[in-house]
Order: sequence, then C-alpha cells, then structure tokens
Amino acid sequence: MFSCGKEVLLIIGVAQCLASSLAHSDNTNSCAGLQVQLQALENRLTMLEDHEHQEDHDHHAALFAASYSAGDSINTIGDHFMFDQVTLNREEGYNSTTGIFTCPIEGVYFFVYSSFPEKGIETSVTLMKNNVEVSSIDSVLPEGSTQFSEGSDLILLAKGDQVWVQLKTGAVLRQGTSLKFYGYRVSD
Repeated sequence: MFSCGKEVLLIIGVAQCLASSLAHSDNTNSCAGLQVQLQALENRLTMLEDHEHQEDHDHHAALFAASYSAGDSINTIGDHFMFDQVTLNREEGYNSTTGIFTCPIEGVYFFVYSSFPEKGIETSVTLMKNNVEVSSIDSVLPEGSTQFSEGSDLILLAKGDQVWVQLKTGAVLRQGTSLKFYGYRVSD
C-alpha cells in the first residue's frame, strides 16, 4: 500500500461511520450521496494501490551479473556454464549452482555472454532459452590464436522461463573474469 495508506483507511473508516449515522437519520438524500462518494474514494484507492504495485516492479527490475573465476578450461559439450562469481542478483533470478537464470518478472530482457576459445580450437558458445538455442558465438581462428568475443540478445520472457549459456563445440578458457553472463529486464 502506498505511503499514506493508513491515513486513507482512517478517512474511509470515518466516512463509513458518518454514512452509518446518516443512514439512521431522516436525511436519505445526503446518505445516498455520501455512499456514492465513499465508493468512488474506495475505487480510486484500489487503482492507486495497483499502480504503485506495478511501479515497484518497474523500479526493481530483475538484473544479474556473473562471471567465472580463474580455473581449468571448459570443454564438456552441452554443460551449462555455472558462473561462480555473482556480483549482482536483484530478484534472485540467477542460480550460480545451476548456471540458470529463471525469469522472476515477465518482460523483454537483454542478455550478454562471452567466449574465450582455447588457442586454435573451433568453438561455439550458445545462449539457450528453455532448451532452444537463441544465439551463439562461433569462433574459427588460425592455429595458435584466440580472441575474446561477446554476444548479446533481446528475449521476451514469461515468468519461469529459463536462460543459460552452454558450450556447443570446442573449449573455452577461464582466465580471470574472461567469461561473463549478465542480463536485465528492459521493458514489459
């Protein structure tokens, strides 16, 4: 309820008491008019509460940022990347033990993910939504070279949809925070 909710409830209570006492008097026109005004006030209060509830979601949109700490290369095809360094996780959508972002608030989301292939290995890293490939970063580099790459995508998500990054082919390095995954809700 909005900040002055207690005061509004007090006003409604007083108005109801007044309407009740007028109902017992001979002035039926005044009572009927007051009841109409009271109903209009209650309707307006409900509308304001609904609007504030929507604004709370807009001001506290889901967003997360995660990366891998340094470690061994990732070379298991089909595994979710489980980013272990979570620096931001508003609305608790990202789960670092599964590597999956589960949509807490319906809307359009912007995601960014990265790839840092091992030298000379053809590599493909994919962004997945509910077991369907959305986009990928494909790297075919000359022998002995590597290159950091990022991919991004806008995805419409329903509450409960899941998004993650996985290795499709090849192998990627985990040097410092070279592998990243982040996303945030941009609109309804």
